[in-house]
Amino acid sequence: MKLDPGVAIVLDVRVRSGYDSSLDGEAEGVTVHVLDETTDACPITSCVGLNRRIRALQGTAYGFSHVLDVGQSMEITPGVVVAVTGRNGDTFSVSFGDDSPPWWPDGSELSVSGNTLLWPSALDDGQKISYEVVTPVSRYMVDSTATSVSGLPQGALSVLEVTPYDGAGNRGRTLAISVQSLPAGSGLAAHDPTTGKWTFLHSNGALKEIFFGVPGDRPMLCDWNGDGIDTVGLYRQSDGYLYLRNSNTTGFADLVMYYGIREDVPLCGDWNGDGSDSIGIYRPSEQRFYLRNSNTQGFADVSIVYGNDGDLPYAGDWNGDGRDEIAVHRVSNGMFYTAGDSWLLGQSDRRWVVVNNTDDGRDVLFDMGAIAHPYQVLGTVSGGVFGQAGTTVLAGSW
Repeated sequence: MKLDPGVAIVLDVRVRSGYDSSLDGEAEGVTVHVLDETTDACPITSCVGLNRRIRALQGTAYGFSHVLDVGQSMEITPGVVVAVTGRNGDTFSVSFGDDSPPWWPDGSELSVSGNTLLWPSALDDGQKISYEVVTPVSRYMVDSTATSVSGLPQGALSVLEVTPYDGAGNRGRTLAISVQSLPAGSGLAAHDPTTGKWTFLHSNGALKEIFFGVPGDRPMLCDWNGDGIDTVGLYRQSDGYLYLRNSNTTGFADLVMYYGIREDVPLCGDWNGDGSDSIGIYRPSEQRFYLRNSNTQGFADVSIVYGNDGDLPYAGDWNGDGRDEIAVHRVSNGMFYTAGDSWLLGQSDRRWVVVNNTDDGRDVLFDMGAIAHPYQVLGTVSGGVFGQAGTTVLAGSW
């Protein structure tokens, strides 16, 4: 219940007609007086007690005069309700209830840390608050301001909601957050081009950091030797060399080859279905892909013109046939184009990562949210955000 400081409420039973001409009609019942005990309520010091009763003509938030009969109620201030529930002779039964919902402090938001959903304490006037938590797979009540979340659809965006309730059953405003859960068997890696640091997030929530490369390198993550583990790779635009490593550890490249020119964008995939990923580049000035079926220096085995000026290149197994194919994201219209399909991705400011769908072997796009305001990812470190602005996020299995 929320009353201004210095305001009191007095309930009075009246069973005589004509007692107070200021009240409504000649009715018998319960009168409600609201007393303003603040110092500026009256201009004289003798203004005490019922003389401080606020009347409707004063135009204050609490100004009214009314007689309540059995079955009638009145909200005397937002959240405070007086109701007359019965009468036996000159005795009236009166309930004094609270219908004011709990509220959140300004700026309240949900967040995730690891697999825990967190929120601030809601506020209410002296009542215990419980919270209803709603996920795509469950709905339950908790008394704390944190709960463990599990069982969400893997590799998908889920909306989590928390709603406060007070002891009177009043419902507050719902807070919601969209979170991503990693695909089964997949992890994410964030590459910081300013430092060469790689941060790996495993699907079980474990984190690992390594250093590989120099500032300005462009990252790749593929299975270079066919052992089923995706490992780091880099394209150094300053010299046109590719640097590939067969383990996700700090160290020198296991494979080095010259392939491309300064403007090229690196990508990788299993172009021929032999079980190993190999190198490729996309040359924006030509809208051309140059793909090679081995991780060796030489000319492209496949050269394809695909896309328009301004398109962003992608590679993935879009149909589940065991071979990776090229694709482009056309930022100008939000469309994603593969050789056999196309679909709308939406906003141009979003960051998409190619991940494998273990259910059918197809690769799918994992929505990381807006570049400036990425989604929180369930299972990540405190703060929930993986891949800050300025980093490149890739997915793989390791």
